[in-house]
Amino acid sequence: MAANQSVKAGTPPGTTPARSMPGWRDTDVVDIEDVLIWAYRYQQADLAARGSWVRPAKVSSLALLQAEAECSGPVPHVCHPDADWVHAAVLRLSRLQSALVIHHGKMGTRPDWLPGARPVMAALVDGRGNPRRLYDANRHVIGHVVRAAVELGDGVVMVGWDMDVVSACLPLR
Repeated sequence: MAANQSVKAGTPPGTTPARSMPGWRDTDVVDIEDVLIWAYRYQQADLAARGSWVRPAKVSSLALLQAEAECSGPVPHVCHPDADWVHAAVLRLSRLQSALVIHHGKMGTRPDWLPGARPVMAALVDGRGNPRRLYDANRHVIGHVVRAAVELGDGVVMVGWDMDVVSACLPLR
């Protein structure tokens, strides 16, 4: 199979992401969101980069089953070179940000941008609602256990978020 052919149906072999979209004209501008959805949902560029293999569809007829067992097997997943280029650009982001872009590209959704959110430090509490304490070797209190959190616009504090996730979701100021 040539490098410019796509394994997935939905994009004709040898087409660029823009030209494979319905209603494409040469003068149109392609939205980056559409390109990401094309690269990850239809071309599955992340699977091709990992070197995964695609198995042919299952055969329901017993007569064809023997022929399939004798002459077919997994084939390497190949995607369009433009999808490879998009994937290489996404991998230049931080690990968490690229995972977020790939996930939403596959799902065809957008991440929640958390309007009015800001990063804060939140104290963790014990079973009685008191802040958990940090002790030294002699059991003297030296501080409290805190974690990165996100305070949403409505005052709710979400604890347990990694600061990379927080910075990826917050709008630039």
